[in-house]
Amino acid sequence: MRKIMVFLSAVLMAVSMAACSGGGDNAETAVSGYLDALKAYDLEKSNSYLVEGDEAYNMLAESGEEIKEEEKIVMKYLSYAIKGYEENGDTAVVTVDITNVNMQDVLKAYMAEGLAAAFENPEMTEEEMMQMLVDAFEANKDNTVTTTVDINLTKADGSWKVQTDDALFSALMGGMSADLFNQ
Repeated sequence: MRKIMVFLSAVLMAVSMAACSGGGDNAETAVSGYLDALKAYDLEKSNSYLVEGDEAYNMLAESGEEIKEEEKIVMKYLSYAIKGYEENGDTAVVTVDITNVNMQDVLKAYMAEGLAAAFENPEMTEEEMMQMLVDAFEANKDNTVTTTVDINLTKADGSWKVQTDDALFSALMGGMSADLFNQ
């Protein structure tokens, strides 16, 4: 379970890592750009939509972790629909329905298979464990959760920048509580 939490933490950091450029002409465009970049796993582009100094920005700027191909599955089934937005000077709120694979279902399937496999093969490799996680995602790809979130943005240097928070993390991670990553 610890390895899966480390893996999910790394993915969470990767999807929220920030760079210094980018943003959007309006708040809605910035959120669409950010979420589209996450779906495409274009970390450099997604990072360009985040506020420098944001907790996610700081966390990933320090990590320097390389993301493995199989870790990209976390965003593979991500979808979203912008419900509305309101700009007020240099701040804005964009309301978005974010849908992703229900991480609780994935973890239940992974734990059930993992326990059985551990008894059969106590020498299981990290690659085999990661493949079981990928298989759990694929088996649960139709078990989704949709969360409505208000994404806050700030205008910096003429561009809108996303401010991440626990509600956004949870929605991106298929309903998994951000508290699991703060332990």
